[in-house]
Amino acid sequence: MLLDEICNSKVYHHNAYYLLGLYVGMAGRKQKRRIEDLQSAREMGASEWNAAYDKLLLGSVTAPDIELIEDLAERIKDPEFALTESFFWFWPTGDAADTALEAIVAGDRTTAFNNWRSLSTKTGSEAIIAKHNLAVLFHYYAIDAENQRLSGKEGTGTSEYLGMLESFWRMAFHYWEMLIDDDDFWDVFAKRVIDFDDPRLDQNFVDGFRNQFPISFDNINADFLVSYAKAGKLHEAKRHFVYMTETMKGSDDVDETLNNAFKPQIDKLNIHIKHCRDSKVDEDGLKDIRSVLNASKELFGIFSFLLPPENRMFKDLKNDIAKTCHRRTYPYANKTEDFEGTLLVIKELLKLASSSSLKNSLEKDIEQLEKIVRNRRESDTCWYCKTYRKGTPKKKVKMYGEVVPNPQRYAQRGVTYSTYEVQIPVCSSCSHKFSISSARSYPLIQKYLADGWKMGDGPSNADIDAAWNDLAGLMQLLGKRC
Repeated sequence: MLLDEICNSKVYHHNAYYLLGLYVGMAGRKQKRRIEDLQSAREMGASEWNAAYDKLLLGSVTAPDIELIEDLAERIKDPEFALTESFFWFWPTGDAADTALEAIVAGDRTTAFNNWRSLSTKTGSEAIIAKHNLAVLFHYYAIDAENQRLSGKEGTGTSEYLGMLESFWRMAFHYWEMLIDDDDFWDVFAKRVIDFDDPRLDQNFVDGFRNQFPISFDNINADFLVSYAKAGKLHEAKRHFVYMTETMKGSDDVDETLNNAFKPQIDKLNIHIKHCRDSKVDEDGLKDIRSVLNASKELFGIFSFLLPPENRMFKDLKNDIAKTCHRRTYPYANKTEDFEGTLLVIKELLKLASSSSLKNSLEKDIEQLEKIVRNRRESDTCWYCKTYRKGTPKKKVKMYGEVVPNPQRYAQRGVTYSTYEVQIPVCSSCSHKFSISSARSYPLIQKYLADGWKMGDGPSNADIDAAWNDLAGLMQLLGKRC
């Protein structure tokens, strides 16, 4: 629907009726003559062109680009476009003289306001149209003042200016919300649709327009929100988010509007997400994940400032990113053995995850990786000076244990036993400190010693004798019991 296209921060400043100098409901021949006058002014040069815009309905403005006027003059021939544009301009109240419109043309906005305000307290279609025109009037003021503030025009940064700006917005919302659920207002609009006498514009169009209006209406403030956010003025962006959430409650869809407003940024982010999801190069996993997280940083910073923590749209977006990136961590860690890098990125993904299943999976990975990283760090920390350096040389200490007799070698009093090689990290500077006796204090060696193992290449004669003596004692004991 064209309503979505038209509802932005230029909804009035690029309005066809405004820039072409047309009245809503103007006869076709008069409308055609007005456009022809503009074309003549263009042909006569810049001074005539500017003169043609010295007095417009809301006062003096800079003459628009000719290309824009040519585009609007062509598009207004389309009934749907003309009708939608007319929705955001002043409607004749039915008064033959239309005193309010004449007052605005003359630059007397106060008289127009007083006229419409007086009519709005009455009943009937004139009162409804007066409310509509007041909504348009204050909405135009609010948007015009907002554009000036956004551009940094001198004097627009004061608290007084902001107070005036806020009052314009509140008055505009007040009148629009009086109309949005008023069946009589939509009946007046339906009569305007009938006047266009176009088969495409029927009651279905009116119903669709009515349902879409609250959603499209939020696009105007969303446009300002995005502009302020891009300029790094998040408090100003937040103000427009509040406008969106406080108006048209129950009829709009703020999350969907925000999603559409930030569509360029989200589309750009989705390119990184798709590449991360589809890539088959395992060793690039961490780089691809970092690419996604970096691409999301600015957008997430804005959303975190604007949206409450429980906002479903934002939570789902973060969770989807965490889920996609998580799938790349296993292949990357296994391929590169960069367990520390994997651990750091999984901790970041945990902050994004919202589903309990994903959180549990990430927490288990963190527990396992922390154990791996801790063991690897210990294996690269010199036992003597406690300096950590990846790839620290190791001193090997052999151990043996579990010595038992071998019955097949009874005559030779043979035994079988287990061996284990403990690697102790010792940096080159501390190499001279290493000795078998000093190695006994290494935790892993102490553990084995406590379990009955001994240091050395294999069992001594005393160990062999002890093993066979233990066997003889056991056999003797069994014999007594039998």
